[in-house]
Amino acid sequence: MTPAVLGQAIAQRRKAAGLTQAELAAALGVTRQLVGEMERGKPGIRLEVVLMACRELGLDLGLDRQG
Repeated sequence: MTPAVLGQAIAQRRKAAGLTQAELAAALGVTRQLVGEMERGKPGIRLEVVLMACRELGLDLGLDRQG
């Protein structure tokens, strides 16, 4: 998975939930600009913020454990 693919998934789920970037940003306690950057797959976004967005939107990353 790449930051761009994850960002697209977050954007799709946000739109399906009927939320604007500003509304998601408010729920996460971040700026609308940061949400936009995350959705565009900009590298360097804190993992904590990405995970909060996934949790808020009910997006499961589905980790595959080996061994």
